[in-house]
Amino acid sequence: MAQPLLIVDAPSLLYRAFYALPKSITDGYGKSVNALLGTTNLLLREIEAHQPRAVVLCFGPDAAHYRVELYEPYHAERPPVPDELAPQFADAQDFFGAFG
Repeated sequence: MAQPLLIVDAPSLLYRAFYALPKSITDGYGKSVNALLGTTNLLLREIEAHQPRAVVLCFGPDAAHYRVELYEPYHAERPPVPDELAPQFADAQDFFGAFG
């Protein structure tokens, strides 16, 4: 049986992990890293369980324009990104890229 390919909607996982873990999880500078830690833990668990041949984390625009064109209320009620999460979104590509 061929090894699976693990493809992840990274912003969605970061968002969920942010709310699953306390904001008190910080780095050495006091900056929240709960979303990065939670996402890493989830990815490592799935990698261990499924032994994928590769892991792909997908990043993209928060709300693709075509979605709003097709359905105007798409994300209309979404609250703004919390202050502690925005920097983690910004750091995510470099952070996960460091894993190779």
